[in-house]
Amino acid sequence: MKQILTKAYEDGRKASAFEPQKQQDLKTNVLERTQVLSSEKIEQLKIKGSILTEERKRLAGGMERLLLGRPIEAHRQNYHMGLFYAALFLVILVSEGWLLTWTLAPFGLGAEGFVVAIGLMIVGTVALEEYLRMIHAKNPTVYDRWKMLIVFFSATFFIVAIVLLSNARSALISTASSSGALESQVNVAKDFYSNTKFVYTAIALGSIAIAFVSGIVLQEAISRIIVSGPVLSNARKTKSIENAIAATVTDISAWGALPKKAVAEYEHGLLDGPRTGENPFLSPVAMILAAIILILFIAITARGEDKNVQSLVILVDLSGSVQGTDYLEKTVFNENIKFVEEIIRKIEPGTHLRIVGITDRSFDKPFLIMDREIHRGKGYFSEKLAKEKLDLLNSWKQIKIEAKSRGTDIFGALIYSSLLFENEACQKKLLILSDMRNTINLDLESPAIVDEKQIQYVKTKGLIADLRRIDVWALGVSTVSETYQYWNSLRGFWTKYFEKAGAHLVSYSAERRWDSQLKSN
Repeated sequence: MKQILTKAYEDGRKASAFEPQKQQDLKTNVLERTQVLSSEKIEQLKIKGSILTEERKRLAGGMERLLLGRPIEAHRQNYHMGLFYAALFLVILVSEGWLLTWTLAPFGLGAEGFVVAIGLMIVGTVALEEYLRMIHAKNPTVYDRWKMLIVFFSATFFIVAIVLLSNARSALISTASSSGALESQVNVAKDFYSNTKFVYTAIALGSIAIAFVSGIVLQEAISRIIVSGPVLSNARKTKSIENAIAATVTDISAWGALPKKAVAEYEHGLLDGPRTGENPFLSPVAMILAAIILILFIAITARGEDKNVQSLVILVDLSGSVQGTDYLEKTVFNENIKFVEEIIRKIEPGTHLRIVGITDRSFDKPFLIMDREIHRGKGYFSEKLAKEKLDLLNSWKQIKIEAKSRGTDIFGALIYSSLLFENEACQKKLLILSDMRNTINLDLESPAIVDEKQIQYVKTKGLIADLRRIDVWALGVSTVSETYQYWNSLRGFWTKYFEKAGAHLVSYSAERRWDSQLKSN
């Protein structure tokens, strides 16, 4: 219907450019066209309404037979009580099955006892329910008397069962608290039941009582649901049909008024005039294109740029001096390799990672072990970053490197690192995993104490790298086979060196703590 009115409005806007006579002809055409459509639709709706009315009459006649002289609200309450009895029956059924299983336990049937218990439970309950139903059909008064009698016997059986079980309580306590050999403890249950055979009598009486009650509850549930269920179902169908009839009447009225509404829309369009001065940017096509462009822009923005935000160079000592072991037979070199794996797992997006080996020819024959970039785009669920880290970690594990270098050229490695950092405007970080015992150009391994004045010799030889605006971590600086005095003097030397190099020495430590030191920067 909405489309018909929209079409009439558009016809009016188009007709605004025509002469008056043609406008009137188009108006007459709109009226006749909508009258034909309205008549066809109204005829269909009347047929539908008559069918629904007949169905409502049929249901009303059936409802009179189902109500049995009671109001529908009484049937609703009766049906709900039937559902309550059905739920109660399921609970009782579980208890009955459990008690019957225990009743058959003395016969040693095992799994067969469970099957027999289920069979007795079902047969006994159904038989009792069928018997009660027959009595109720013949004489409701007699049914009420039988029901009260069964409830009385069930209550009596329960009381007797409770008394018998309470007498067994003392025997159970003494058996459970007795202490003896393992052989006697194995036969605790057997001894208990052999001395308290009346327990089975109590369980049997309880089973019979529950069977009686379950039969009554089942009969109540079935009788109530069977009587009131169809009434409520019939009422729901009647309500649904009445709503459909009301909707049909509303539709007939709306379609009857359609021709006048179509003419009114035509005249409205005629007054608005043709679509000559409209904004082309508000057209549906333009709106769709704008939405596509916006979605693409958001996707590209969410993805992020691939520009690096930091550059990280890791220097790994490959000299023989890092092969020293601790009390756990762990070498410094192996711990450094594992620490690189830890760094890779925690590396930030937008990092340019390079791993360089410290050898005896670190500068003139540099060993660039790995050169990889981690893009800034994490992905919507960080899946892209995780995949890049995993690929990088697998690549690192596949590289086989050994600490077999005959010397340690840390100065050459530092100068080579400064070249790697050139022309990079991002944050620069240098991580050194070494014992810092340089042997090439200057022997820092043999002296008992490293003289800080050696820094002047290093400067004279041009061995100080340009590490300005670079954060430096020297981690895993081993203390194996060295005195505190030597290690402390070596730290003093390198502290002076990085100061001369213009670097920011964040940490110089025998430990390997990357996260905490990184945050302190």
